Amino acid sequence: MHEEKPPDPSKEPRFETSNLDRRKLLQKALFASGVIAGSHLLPEKWFKPISNIIVVPAHAQTSGVTGSSDDSPEPPPTGDQVFSFTGSSQTFAVPAGVTELSLIVAGGEGGGGGGGLGMEGFTGGNGGTGGVGNIISTTLSVTPGETLTIIVGGGGSAGGGGSMALPETGVGGSGGFTDGVIGSNGARPAGGGGGSGGSSSILRGATTLVSALGGRGGGGGGHVSSTPPDISGSDGQDGILGGAGGHGSNGRDGGVGGNGYSGSNGSGTGGLGGTDSPGTSGNAGGNGQVNISY
Repeated sequence: MHEEKPPDPSKEPRFETSNLDRRKLLQKALFASGVIAGSHLLPEKWFKPISNIIVVPAHAQTSGVTGSSDDSPEPPPTGDQVFSFTGSSQTFAVPAGVTELSLIVAGGEGGGGGGGLGMEGFTGGNGGTGGVGNIISTTLSVTPGETLTIIVGGGGSAGGGGSMALPETGVGGSGGFTDGVIGSNGARPAGGGGGSGGSSSILRGATTLVSALGGRGGGGGGHVSSTPPDISGSDGQDGILGGAGGHGSNGRDGGVGGNGYSGSNGSGTGGLGGTDSPGTSGNAGGNGQVNISY
């Protein structure tokens, strides 16, 4: 019986696979599975751990660098708003992103005094001119979204002209909104003093942040005659908050109302004295104003 011998491994045909062939086989296998992106990334020796040669697809790679979109904050808005006299309080809402306001706040002007009566061919004294309100230019730190209260002062009213009518016709002008002072009545036959202008203010709640006082009222003009009576008025006097216009003085022009803390005489001019007739009323002072810009 013939006994078959097991094959001799040394005599079987051998297929040698070089490292280069192995690299090509691995490259084809990995390309087929979509794991690697290029053959140049294969290792020099094929037996390196496979985890060392896996290449993450380009769309999944991260470099740690943030996107190129512009993340810079938006610049704050700009604008300008003028508040004129209305006779009541107003409001201003601070826009989003605004933290500072530029302000110009002007108080109301004082009213002019009334002219005095002229008698026996003489001309009565002229009324004094009302003063300009205080003007404040400043900046204010604010919180976006908050609401401020705006008060614009009114101009003082004019003083009435003097006459011999009873009881007193040289009536003082009323003070401007909100805190103006009424002018003094003219002692017959002097003119009445002009009322002072009202303050312009900006408030946060009940706290006053900025306030510009109104101008003082002009004094009333005195009457003139060859035998002046004892009831002639006195010179116009300054008072608080811009001051009341004073009485006219005998045979002289009324005292000019003192100015506010800044500025020159305002538009509230005094009335002319009459010649053998009542004096004329003065002119009212101009209203204040508030300008807000950001």
